[in-house]
Amino acid sequence: MSERFQKIVTSTLSADYVGNDWFDEFPNLRFATDIVKRNEILAKMLEQHCHSYIFGSAQQPPLASSSSTEGSENGDMSEEKIAVRFHKEPGCFEELLFGEDTIACSTPEDIFVWLSKVYETSRDFELGTFGGSLLAITMKTQSSKWEPIAIGYIKDVIGMAH
Repeated sequence: MSERFQKIVTSTLSADYVGNDWFDEFPNLRFATDIVKRNEILAKMLEQHCHSYIFGSAQQPPLASSSSTEGSENGDMSEEKIAVRFHKEPGCFEELLFGEDTIACSTPEDIFVWLSKVYETSRDFELGTFGGSLLAITMKTQSSKWEPIAIGYIKDVIGMAH
């Protein structure tokens, strides 16, 4: 590897964009900055959309840059999809085709209503108890969007590095 190329790579990874005009000419070389921006998008996505049932009585609005309404004309939120990818994928990554590029919006039903229903269907014979699978059932449902969000993030970072 040439010394000049090694200096550009080092500058890219340390976000030292002043030492070379290539960073002005090719803004996509500002890798560290792009990763920080993508991390911020990931944080907002996890805060707003990682759960299947909402906490509280009002659903948070989807990320402005990520929502693509595929819902019905009557505004049915169950049909709305949220993008989990924010960067174009290079064409040579056929092996990365697994995973969805969108997730469904959270259901407008409050989590406490849903938990009450799960509890009612999971009670045991003893008074005041519930089945041991209650936590597993609720965690599996509530975390069902984690995998597509994580895969979308990983695919974006791989694409950005490529």
